[in-house]
Amino acid sequence: MKIFTSLGVAALLLLALTGCSQLPWLTAVAPAAVAPTTVARAAVVNDLAAGSVVRPLAAGDAALSVTYWSTLTMDQWTAAAQKPLSLSLQATLGTDTGQLVYLSKFSVAYVVIGPTGPMNETLAPFADVAAVVPGYLVKAPYSYSQNLVIPAVDATATSVQITATYEMLVQAAPGSSDYAKQTASDTITVDIAR
Repeated sequence: MKIFTSLGVAALLLLALTGCSQLPWLTAVAPAAVAPTTVARAAVVNDLAAGSVVRPLAAGDAALSVTYWSTLTMDQWTAAAQKPLSLSLQATLGTDTGQLVYLSKFSVAYVVIGPTGPMNETLAPFADVAAVVPGYLVKAPYSYSQNLVIPAVDATATSVQITATYEMLVQAAPGSSDYAKQTASDTITVDIAR
């Protein structure tokens, strides 16, 4: 008798549940819509996207801090535009006993990048060899500043890579006429606006 009562209660419960809603395993499920996939072109990493960038560099015991910026907004860095680039360099020493730090030479090389990689386009390099001996004093609070202009490039260019090389002379001791030469290089990439 108990078995029949339990079976009856279970049957009534099942009927009550199916009356309220359909059982999940009996519900037809429509296939989910699949969005078409598109392949986007990889975005260029623009080092001046924020307007400026500060790069820490090492040249032996000298720690360099270089700030790059442009007076032209990034949406105006078009292929046809004259594109100004400014920089400022300052140095500190890890083991500072009062010796000085000089920049003896600053040089820049450019590579124009297109949709498939480096383009066969040559931009004239730039070099500033110090007009004073042993060089330009760049130990904080002194600094070196330079303004460059990147000329018009091919209309299909996507970016310009700018590689700057800093040749430093570090005084061996305060008042000494002996110097250690150290070199640091840095590359920044700037997007060409469409």
